Amino acid sequence: MTTLDRAVAAPVDAEVSVLSRTRRVAAAAALFVAPWGFVVSNAAYAWAIRNGGSDENGASALALVAGQPNVLLVTVIAGLLGCLLIVPAVFAAMQLARRSWPVFIGGSLMIGGYICYLINPVTPAAVTMSPAVLAAADPP
Repeated sequence: MTTLDRAVAAPVDAEVSVLSRTRRVAAAAALFVAPWGFVVSNAAYAWAIRNGGSDENGASALALVAGQPNVLLVTVIAGLLGCLLIVPAVFAAMQLARRSWPVFIGGSLMIGGYICYLINPVTPAAVTMSPAVLAAADPP
C-alpha cells in the first residue's frame, strides 16, 4: 500500500475560492505596483525640472507644463496610481502583519495620510488652473 492509496480528499473548507485567490493576487499586485508609481512619478518630475524648471509660483508652473506636458502627465498619472493603490497595499500589509493596535494605528495613519496627499488642493495643476494665476501670467 502506498501513500497515494491512503490519501483522503481535502475538506471542502480547505479549498481556496476564486474570490479569495483574486483578492490575494490583487493585493500582491498593489503591494508591488504602488511604490513603483511613486518612483516613476518622482523620476518623471526630476526629469521635467532637470534644466532648472520649477513650480514654485504660477508663472513658472505654467512654463514647466507648457515646456514638457507629456512628462508631467506621466508624473501626475503615476502619482495618482501610486496614491490609489497604496490603500489596498496597506490593507494587505496589515493582513500579513500580526494583529495588534500599533499595526492598526500605523496602517490607519498611513492610509489617511496618502488620501490627504491625493486630494491635496495645492498641486501644480490646481495652481496653474486658478483664475488668479492665469490672470497674473497673462500681462495686459
